[in-house]
Amino acid sequence: MQSNDHLLPNEVTRPMFPWRPAKGLVSYGCAFTELLHANLTRMRKERVFVVVSKSLAENTNELNRLKECLGTKLVGVKIGFPSHPPFEDVLKLSGDIQRADADAVVTLGGGSIIDAVKLVAFSIANGVHDFDSLEGLSKATAYTMETENDFANYTDCLDIKPAALTKISIPTTLSAGEYSPYAGAVDPRDGVKKLFVHQSLVCEVVILDPDLTKTVPEWVWMSSGVRSIDHCVELLSSLRQHETQTEESAKKGLVMVARGLLKLRLNPQDVESRLETQIGSNYAMDGISLQIILLFIDGLFRTT
Repeated sequence: MQSNDHLLPNEVTRPMFPWRPAKGLVSYGCAFTELLHANLTRMRKERVFVVVSKSLAENTNELNRLKECLGTKLVGVKIGFPSHPPFEDVLKLSGDIQRADADAVVTLGGGSIIDAVKLVAFSIANGVHDFDSLEGLSKATAYTMETENDFANYTDCLDIKPAALTKISIPTTLSAGEYSPYAGAVDPRDGVKKLFVHQSLVCEVVILDPDLTKTVPEWVWMSSGVRSIDHCVELLSSLRQHETQTEESAKKGLVMVARGLLKLRLNPQDVESRLETQIGSNYAMDGISLQIILLFIDGLFRTT
């Protein structure tokens, strides 16, 4: 993390999980354009590829704001991505980003674009170019998770290279996939959503801008918030023993998300409550960031 001397006025940039400082950064307190510029400068990134949700690109001016922020650093734009990322679309995006010689990828929006970019970075690191090698990557990373009983002590597969391409997420939902070491993609040969798990899938920087989230329909915000509540409740009701800090994080996330959503039902323009739910969704992901397997959440991956 950068020294406070390098922060913008009103900026808060901290480790995703303060007790696990190596996990990545969360940045908030200013407009997303200002925070993105500051973080790219600190990381010395000069070639940025952008993946933006279709609704934001078509219905708002946010993509234009992002382009203006990046200026000559922008090397490519992808608008929209199919839900439950298909293998073929992941591989195509991987090729586009490599041809652009990007050193960072920024996602603007929520949903499948985040999983897609995580898998693209992972695929590039491991030389994946076709369906077979992408499926093989899934099998290699998921094997231990599916067979090892001591999930809390799960470690990444040593034969797999970590994603090296910098991933910066500017989310507009509370699903919180940007904090997760999991991703999924659909293999069209059997129609099954394949699971990938690796610590390097966690985004390096997550930028929170509550004003930006006002562009999202209320039902999307609320339903994604319930997903964050799921994460907390599942961990707290699990029969497995967890670190005290992880349980405290789930409790804190549950309170922040639930309280914020209730306030937003009364006043959807309440920026402070929007930020509270965003920060709460970060805390809600601590257990999953440790790759603690929760039955309900694991079931979601396999049935959606």
